[in-house]
Amino acid sequence: VRKRLVECHQQTAPLVSYYRKEADAGNTQYFKLDGTRKVAEVSANWRLFSVNLDGKIVKAA
Repeated sequence: VRKRLVECHQQTAPLVSYYRKEADAGNTQYFKLDGTRKVAEVSANWRLFSVNLDGKIVKAA
């Protein structure tokens, strides 16, 4: 499992870096969620925001 997690981090790190830079440049939005919390807490945090078709953050209904 640890080896797989290392591989996962190595493979996704370039994507995380790319999207952070794009968000910093104002080209997209980047959200980081703490997935180590309980599922209900992560889900509640995720539902706080949604993105409309224009890419603007709006409060979820």
